[in-house]
Amino acid sequence: MGAWGAIAVFDVEAFATVVVPAVRAGHEHPLIAAEIEQSEMDCEFVGLAEVAARFDAFLMVTELSRSFQVLHGEVHDDEDQEPLEGAWGYEQLVDPIEALITRHAITHIHNFGLACYSPRSIFSCDFQDVLFDQLLTTLDKRATFWTHSFGGFGEGVNGWLSVGETQELQRALPRWRRWLQEESRTPPEPHRAAAFCDAVDVAVATGRGLLWGQDLNVLYGERLDAWGIQTIPVGDS
Repeated sequence: MGAWGAIAVFDVEAFATVVVPAVRAGHEHPLIAAEIEQSEMDCEFVGLAEVAARFDAFLMVTELSRSFQVLHGEVHDDEDQEPLEGAWGYEQLVDPIEALITRHAITHIHNFGLACYSPRSIFSCDFQDVLFDQLLTTLDKRATFWTHSFGGFGEGVNGWLSVGETQELQRALPRWRRWLQEESRTPPEPHRAAAFCDAVDVAVATGRGLLWGQDLNVLYGERLDAWGIQTIPVGDS
C-alpha cells in the first residue's frame, strides 16, 4: 500500500496562461467542459468561476474550506451546514484541476514509486542548508489545498517551484554534493537522487519549474503517451 511519489517538469507559463484562465472562465470553457465530460460527476457542475474568484492568482491559496458546496452556481462554505442535494464541492473539483495541470502544464515526469512521500526523503536529513530546505519544502507543500488524500497517502498535486526557484535549487545541489564528499556519505536513495537532479537539469534547460505530486492521475493508463509527456530516466548525476 502507499502512493507513487513523482517529480515533473512544470510549465509555469502554460499553467498561468492556459490552466488558470480556463478555471476562472468557468464550466463553459472548452477545457473545463472536456474534463467534466470525461468525469463521473452526477451533479450540475455550475459555479466554477465563482469558486475560482475565491483563490489567489495562481489558484493555490483560498479562503474556502474543503467543505464548501456549490448549488445552482451559489457558493456555500459553512462547515456546519448539512450536505445540499445536487451540490458539488471539493471532491468533484480536485480531480479536474489535477487533470488540467498534468495535461497542459507538465512536459516531463519521473515516477519514484512507492514510499517516496516527499522530496526531502530523497536527501539525507543530516545535510543542513536553509535555502535548500526551504525550496524542497515549497516543492512539497505549496499546493496543499489540492493534496486530497482520498486514499490516505497525500495524493494529488503537493507543490511546485517557479522557474527562478528551480534555478536556485540547481545552484544549491552542488553544495549537497560537496557535503556528501566531505562527510564520505552516499545519498539514502542514490538512484532517486540522480533522477531528481536530472529533473532539475531538464527544467532549468527548458526554462521551466518543478512540480511534486503523489499518485498523479497522469501516471495511470496511457495518459503519458496520449498527453505527450516524456519520462525522465534514472540518471547518474
